[in-house]
Amino acid sequence: MSEQFIKTKYSFIALGIALSGLAAQAQTMPAQASGDNAYDANRTSWIPYTNNGYVGLNVGRSRYSTPCGALALTCDRSDTSGHIYLGGYFNPHVGAEIGYTDLGSVKRAGGRTAAYGINLSLVGRAPLSQNFSVYGKLGGIYGRTRVSSAAGTGLVNGSKTGWGPSYALGLSWDIDRNWSALLELENDRFQFAGGAHDNVRTTSLGLKYSF
Repeated sequence: MSEQFIKTKYSFIALGIALSGLAAQAQTMPAQASGDNAYDANRTSWIPYTNNGYVGLNVGRSRYSTPCGALALTCDRSDTSGHIYLGGYFNPHVGAEIGYTDLGSVKRAGGRTAAYGINLSLVGRAPLSQNFSVYGKLGGIYGRTRVSSAAGTGLVNGSKTGWGPSYALGLSWDIDRNWSALLELENDRFQFAGGAHDNVRTTSLGLKYSF
């Protein structure tokens, strides 16, 4: 496991602890009406030209669709994934988001395969009730992949960077005005050494704090 990968894992853990601390503090404050669905143009955002800003952390499981190679070697397609992000809304239904995604590192063809990158997405949401809404994300990911494998597997070793499409669907439950819990399905397409393009799918749970 690379030093960079280990540092990334600890970053996710640190942010999770910070968000948990904010959540505990928020529980001591009076509960208010629905958070994400209660659009308010006066709420601030860190993204220019938007309001109703938010920051969040999703943790889940990734699923690589990359081939296992020609030899009968270990092929583990799944690992822990993490996604840190911030966003804001242009209006009650459309917004923008930027984030960093790490899909983990899996054993494959006598070596390891890893993928991570920066997401840029447009976000659309529609309320289902006072506290529940559905949302979708459509955009791209500037990703980096690393592949190592044993000789004779037919796989190309090396690193690759580039843009690929990214989209997600999710369900949001607004706990109060500031905090929301999320269930999300995401698909990111990465470039791999040798010119291959493959999808990495993620199922995750998240916690989001709205400003």
